[in-house]
Amino acid sequence: MYGFESATGVLTPNSEPQFALPAGYGPRHLVFSKDARTIYVVTELTPAVVTLRWNAQRGSMTQLGVTSTLPASESAEHGGAEIALHPNGKFLYASNRGNSNTIAIFHIGRDGLPSPAGHVSSNGNLPRFFSIDPSGKFLIAANQGSGDLVTFAIDPSSGGLTRVGPGVSVPAPVSFVFARAPVR
Repeated sequence: MYGFESATGVLTPNSEPQFALPAGYGPRHLVFSKDARTIYVVTELTPAVVTLRWNAQRGSMTQLGVTSTLPASESAEHGGAEIALHPNGKFLYASNRGNSNTIAIFHIGRDGLPSPAGHVSSNGNLPRFFSIDPSGKFLIAANQGSGDLVTFAIDPSSGGLTRVGPGVSVPAPVSFVFARAPVR
C-alpha cells in the first residue's frame, strides 16, 4: 500500500505497506464497496472472495471473512478470475474459470459481508473477465476459452442473471471497456 499525492503523482510507501491474505489463495482483483470501507478480493488459487475492512486514515486492512465462489456441488478448482460490485452496492459477482465456468452471485449484507445467492453458467469456457454496464442492467461475460461475449440481464431486486440474446464471437476476449459516444 502506498500514499498517493494527487498534485504530484508521487507514491510513498505506507507505514503498513502490506496485508497478507491466507496462504494458498492468490489474490487476483479487488473492488471497494460503495462507502469505500470494505474491500472485496477475488482469489485465483482457491476460488473465494476475501472481505477486508479498509481504514482510509491509516491505509490498513483487517480481514472480515472468506467466502467460496464455487457452487456447493463443485470440487475444488483453480481459477477465480474477476470481481465486480453492482452500482447499487447490493450485489457482488465473481467468475470461476475451470470446471464450473460460472458467475457467482452474492448479496451484500448490512455488515458488508457477501452471502452466496447462486451461480449462473457463463455459457462459455474460461470466463476470464466480465463487467456490468453503466446502467446496471446488464452483465457481459468475456469467455476467453470459447471466444465469445455473453450478455445477461440483471434482476434489480435479486441480482440474479438471465442470459439475453445470442453471444458475440470474439477471439479469446480477456477484457473490454464501456465507452460513451461523444456528444455532438
